[in-house]
Amino acid sequence: MGTCVICGQRTGLFSGAHVKCQAARASALASIRRAARDAFIAEKVVLSRLSLETAQAKTQQALGDKADPRYDEAVRLVVEEKMASVPLLQQRMGIGFSRASVLIDMMARDGLLGPPRGSAPREILKKVSPERVEGFWDRSAGLMKQGYLTRELCHDAVIDGWLDAAELFLANEELLGVEASVLDAVKAGDKEFELTDREERLIEARQLLRLSRVKSQIGSQESVERVPFDVIPAQGEGIFWTLSPSTYSRQVSISTHGGGFGGVSVRVAPGLYVRSGGYRGESRPTHRLEPVATGTVGMSNLQTWFKSGQEITRIPHDGLISTQAFTDAFSLTPSTGSPVFFSLPESQRFPGILGSLLVGLATDFAAIVKNRTPPVKFA
Repeated sequence: MGTCVICGQRTGLFSGAHVKCQAARASALASIRRAARDAFIAEKVVLSRLSLETAQAKTQQALGDKADPRYDEAVRLVVEEKMASVPLLQQRMGIGFSRASVLIDMMARDGLLGPPRGSAPREILKKVSPERVEGFWDRSAGLMKQGYLTRELCHDAVIDGWLDAAELFLANEELLGVEASVLDAVKAGDKEFELTDREERLIEARQLLRLSRVKSQIGSQESVERVPFDVIPAQGEGIFWTLSPSTYSRQVSISTHGGGFGGVSVRVAPGLYVRSGGYRGESRPTHRLEPVATGTVGMSNLQTWFKSGQEITRIPHDGLISTQAFTDAFSLTPSTGSPVFFSLPESQRFPGILGSLLVGLATDFAAIVKNRTPPVKFA
């Protein structure tokens, strides 16, 4: 008799695990994955609502109200504790009665809290999910026990849940917006789940979320963060994305001819022929990609760079005729030449999204330069 590799109890000969244990583990892992996804989404929702409250407070301040620099802290405390009262703010924030009362009134004015209810705490009108990333493992203890799971065994399920949330954010970019709260949710997950950059799937999702964030920053004229790249940028230029290795290829056109002479050929003497008719044929142009070099590709607000050793190629965005995205590359067509292609890593999780984001950004930057709209700001 053997033992079940899951629960450790006796099992039949040649059997590695009880069927019921396998089913319990699979069910628990699926629930862990869904819970991790929901925790990331809840984290984003809470953070974005806090950002909304902050924006509303700033709007009121612009209209003449006096804003409190600790307003965000008070809102976060009320959301986390799921109750709102003056004594709560006094005790937890170490402030006086008058200041706590003003903060409560500000939250009520912004629609976060209901009207006074005597000595009872005010009702929180904007409900948020309490199941954020923090405390995930404590909440999942029951599931892990049912499936005989350890944190190590949950690792892949948590990563899949993380990616499910990232996919939702990216797929619904226009609806949700890939704002700073998404990246803050990512950081919270890194801390709670001990995720690392060694996971290739996570690296891809982080990069996509960051590029989506850059796109929204351009639209709102927020400052964009630069990334290091060993080139000398022009004045007002900032590089925000790089990839290595990438293969730089040019589109080469080749003409082939088909057909021949048509008509009649008559032999009039040895080695001498008289022909009537003419050449009938056509030229058939074909295109193929010709790899030029492998190196590092980088994109800035003004141009796309490619560096291989000491050789540097630049493609200004203001001269682009067209752009195109593929699952494994993106192409730029300058006004003075044929299309050029830059290879991207083949994505198993988010096919084509990286190329689409890059060509979208290149197009946005070209429009900014051509229309002479306010330039992009860099942090």
